[in-house]
Amino acid sequence: MRGIRVMGSGAQRDPRETLDVVIGAVAFFAFAFLVITVVAEVTGQDALGWALTLLAFVVLLALLVAGRRRMTRTLAVRRTDAARAADDLPLDMLGSPDGGRGAVRR
Repeated sequence: MRGIRVMGSGAQRDPRETLDVVIGAVAFFAFAFLVITVVAEVTGQDALGWALTLLAFVVLLALLVAGRRRMTRTLAVRRTDAARAADDLPLDMLGSPDGGRGAVRR
């Protein structure tokens, strides 16, 4: 039986994880307020407050999704730049895949 794996404090985490959790929570409450607003409208109760709250959650959700897209683009550019920088390193700094025998060519 496998135990629960816990990330060590030195392990790298994807910065989008926290944002994904927040997006999920906001989306949950947006859906809940959508249901409440529809029920209030159908039953003839005052729904303005519910609708304004729903609008606030939808705007917040849109801003969070836009921020996540921007973060994803930024991380992709950083990874591309890091890959280019690694390609510029001399081969002896990267380590030779053939153990230094010179049999593998790039």
